[in-house]
Amino acid sequence: MPDFTIFQTDVPISKINIISYFKDHYWLLLLIAIFIFSFTLDIYVLTRYSLSYGIDGAFYDIQVRNILQHGFPMSNDPPIVYYLLTPFVVLSRIHF
Repeated sequence: MPDFTIFQTDVPISKINIISYFKDHYWLLLLIAIFIFSFTLDIYVLTRYSLSYGIDGAFYDIQVRNILQHGFPMSNDPPIVYYLLTPFVVLSRIHF
């Protein structure tokens, strides 16, 4: 059985090889750091209030609440987004 290698080359994976790879491709570490910082900042902004963020956030909350209570949204808008958001509300146990 052949050793597992990085990107289909003949160099087996080891700690030294990984470190040298990231030294050669330092921009990849920078990109990963920017992504993690951006994701963390986004999650912080979106979860610091009990209502959904944005100008229509409360409207979406009302529609999801109506789906949970009555089985269908209150408005006649296309309801696919409301049904997609409903499991997240059920899993997080957030009550509006």
